[in-house]
Amino acid sequence: DLEKTVAAGPAARPGAPAGVAPAAEQAAGNMIKEAMGKADTRDFAGAKSSCDEAAKKYGATQTFQRRGRVCQEVAVIGKDAADLEVEKWFQGEAKMADADATLLVFWEQWCPHCKREVPIIEKTFQDNKGKLNVIGLTKVNRSSTDEKVSAFIEEKGLTYPMAKEKGGNLSRYYNVSGVPAAALVKDGKVIWRGHPAVLNRDGTLQKLL
Repeated sequence: DLEKTVAAGPAARPGAPAGVAPAAEQAAGNMIKEAMGKADTRDFAGAKSSCDEAAKKYGATQTFQRRGRVCQEVAVIGKDAADLEVEKWFQGEAKMADADATLLVFWEQWCPHCKREVPIIEKTFQDNKGKLNVIGLTKVNRSSTDEKVSAFIEEKGLTYPMAKEKGGNLSRYYNVSGVPAAALVKDGKVIWRGHPAVLNRDGTLQKLL
């Protein structure tokens, strides 16, 4: 029995929280993997259930704290869409009500993965005009500046609306702890949250829409 093994397991490895056995770390990893698998197949209710169980039983483990981003993502699904809080628009201007569905893309100019993914979203925007609203959101932090953001938008030929977040409130609401990240809103509710690259796999975006 796993829970008995966890309870009776040997002392935690150096650096792990006091009282947390290695078996608990392994169990947390297995449950996070299970949640990720369910999220990948859009079984978000199942992913939430696995995450809730993992948090309850193994929330003190380093594994859960280090790999629990998927749980932060699925926790957002089902929430009401947040009002757009924008400090400024770099280009365009949009509202959540402009289409039945809105894709919010969180990114930063200094982020190498964002530099790859954000231009890919341009094709997503062009291919789904009329049924999908796309809004890019950046906090302009670290080494970035408004000027660098504008230069990147122009260099890559991006046409979808781009805005600077006001106070990072949207990032917090959608549990964005790393970029790039995306949230898909439909009929006023968050229906998906994750890495934007996932949307282009196996027709995921079209199935969600």
